[in-house]
Amino acid sequence: MKFSLIFFSNSYPQEAGGAYAVISEMARYGDRHGFEAVWIPERHFHTMGGIYPNPAVIAAYLASITTNIRLRAGSTVVPLHHPASIVESWSVVDNLSNGRVDLALASGWNVNDFVLAPDKLVGLSRLPGRSALLPGASRLPVLGWRPTVVTAPKHTRNAQELADKIAAELRKKFTLKE
Repeated sequence: MKFSLIFFSNSYPQEAGGAYAVISEMARYGDRHGFEAVWIPERHFHTMGGIYPNPAVIAAYLASITTNIRLRAGSTVVPLHHPASIVESWSVVDNLSNGRVDLALASGWNVNDFVLAPDKLVGLSRLPGRSALLPGASRLPVLGWRPTVVTAPKHTRNAQELADKIAAELRKKFTLKE
């Protein structure tokens, strides 16, 4: 049986050092005792989980204080980010952790999360099927993370065009896993 840690609450005792101190100590404990992974959600402006606005930042810190435990986004809300930003942020964490990153991608479900991108919330409930909710996910290449340089067109007017160009460049440079 494998055990993991998942963080989703804002309620951590101050006498224990507050939320980030508790998360740090729990991750260290899991690392020392053979836990499989630590899961960090992405939540925004909410009393339940709002201290996790960017799981890659927390994972980068945890990478520096652990050596074995996997670092998992539980999950990254794709409509709130440009696909290239997701790849870039998590590739840094993957490098810092020596390959211990796993990503879960989500469409988002909490209206508070969409304060950052209210236009992305419109129509989510009308889309048929969950896969339609993650159009950016298809542009995230699955690859062995290594730093790379991608040249963007000077006058890119369309985020889709830039994401497609970045994905194409990454596919040329890396062997993709299916």
